[in-house]
Amino acid sequence: MTIKLSFSENILDINDVINVRSYGAPGSCELGGATWLEAGVAPYDSLLAVLRFIYRLVQRKLPRHRMWVLIASPAWQPDTRITRYHKLWGALKARGIEISHACEASEYVVASNEGVKFFGSICISELSLPSVAKALLAEKSAYILSCSGQSTMEQLVETGWRGELGHDMALIESVTKSDSLLFKVLGEFDDRERGLVGIGKPNLLRDFCN
Repeated sequence: MTIKLSFSENILDINDVINVRSYGAPGSCELGGATWLEAGVAPYDSLLAVLRFIYRLVQRKLPRHRMWVLIASPAWQPDTRITRYHKLWGALKARGIEISHACEASEYVVASNEGVKFFGSICISELSLPSVAKALLAEKSAYILSCSGQSTMEQLVETGWRGELGHDMALIESVTKSDSLLFKVLGEFDDRERGLVGIGKPNLLRDFCN
């Protein structure tokens, strides 16, 4: 297994990591970025290898952090009794998506005249990673969050997200200000390489990568 690392001190400038320049960042937020990519026979195998590498890196470099999976409804759902009964995690389970060996699952709902959207978080362990890889490949409105403290995670989740880095700058700014790291799956279905992009304070991410 060979994981390729790329790092940028400022992803709001021209860089080889990820392009979010056209969206800008709120306030005076500075954004560092890094990618970890692995070329495997199958996307699942590549992503799982990178997930395991990142999880162990968090344990070693950020021992006070815990890792969470964040998943949101991809679109507005009809505001019905069935939708509110299943909510997010129940609806995912009905589709065969369930994160194992995890704890502290929570979710909240946002209602509008278009319907309802659910945003959820769940704390994962290393044993969770095979099921996390499957969930991340199936759900586009998903991130992995590395942060310290339950209250920090809850505040970040309340920011909401779409699952597209360029449109989730408010979440990214909140993550950066809280000394947390946000990870997103990289790679389309036909890409040979698959992995994660991580975003956070430049100095925090630099130390994390070294």
